Amino acid sequence: MKISQAKLLFLVYLSIAFISCHTQNTETTPTAPKDFHGIPPEGIGGDSLLNIEKNRWLASQNFIDVSVSDITGIQHDILSAVGSEDRYKWTQAAQNQAASGELRAVRLSGFIIGVKEEGNESCNGNNDNYHDYHIWITDSVSKNKSKSIVAEATPFWKEQFSGWQLMKFQELVSQNSQVRISGWIMWDEDHPEQLGITRASLWEVHPITKFEYFSGGIWQTL
Repeated sequence: MKISQAKLLFLVYLSIAFISCHTQNTETTPTAPKDFHGIPPEGIGGDSLLNIEKNRWLASQNFIDVSVSDITGIQHDILSAVGSEDRYKWTQAAQNQAASGELRAVRLSGFIIGVKEEGNESCNGNNDNYHDYHIWITDSVSKNKSKSIVAEATPFWKEQFSGWQLMKFQELVSQNSQVRISGWIMWDEDHPEQLGITRASLWEVHPITKFEYFSGGIWQTL
């Protein structure tokens, strides 16, 4: 049976379209790495369930724009009552309340008022070479850290963005820069003693998966 030229061209086009769609779907389905330089997502020591939240190595494609007050307003009464207990001891109610926040990917707008390099932590394998940057964000340059949300630039994401250098963040602080920080919401139960002193909430943006600053009339990606 002979196939007409028009039908043959249609079948060729259909095959190309199918291959193109299949390739596109394959390329846009990311997978998280199994470890970071030998450090597993659960870290080494410490609270392994908390470390898994800190070591989220995939960025969401869908962010909700939020303010500092939006984050401080996320419900946390059950979590506050739990205190600094390791997560494996939590009640189901506490786990559910944490999940209600930690499933959110957000883009926080505000001003960067401080940055500090942290020391060795279990989430980073207690490794001398891999430290977080602790970043303070407020909704006004006139406010201090007690009114801030803490955001963390982790070693994995610092390695993805070569511009994430401590000196660059310090420069943005000195310039009172307006910033947009994208990443995952996380409840950090380890630091209740810091509330009202160096942070307004135990909800953080941790990890940061994208950092932008406003300069020259446009948003620049760091």
